[in-house]
Amino acid sequence: MTIEATELETVLALPIEDRYEFFLDQVIETGRVWGLVGESWAVFRDDEQGYQLFPVWSDEDFATANAVGEWAGYKPQEFNVKQFSEELVPQLKQANMHLAIFKSPQDMGRVAEPTEIELIFSSKVKPS
Repeated sequence: MTIEATELETVLALPIEDRYEFFLDQVIETGRVWGLVGESWAVFRDDEQGYQLFPVWSDEDFATANAVGEWAGYKPQEFNVKQFSEELVPQLKQANMHLAIFKSPQDMGRVAEPTEIELIFSSKVKPS
């Protein structure tokens, strides 16, 4: 799905909780989650809580908008919800990492435990 530039700017300007709801709605609709990858996965530390965070977005264009600064040159990588639940969530749990839902270049997004999001998806996303 290609996001219009005005929609991209509008959504990125939403408050964190609104972007979180947008993320959930869009992933439930499409069954896809996006991360950023370069030589390794894009991750960062939440200095307030000390968590290592794995950022995820609901669309390739939103992920691309965050491929700036230290992530310049990183490319969006898609996960379907099954891959997210069966592959990514266990790895994040083992590494004691949290998700940064819908990070923007200006903020870190909403911090969530991987199992919290996995439970939402498992109850709402149709199997592909």
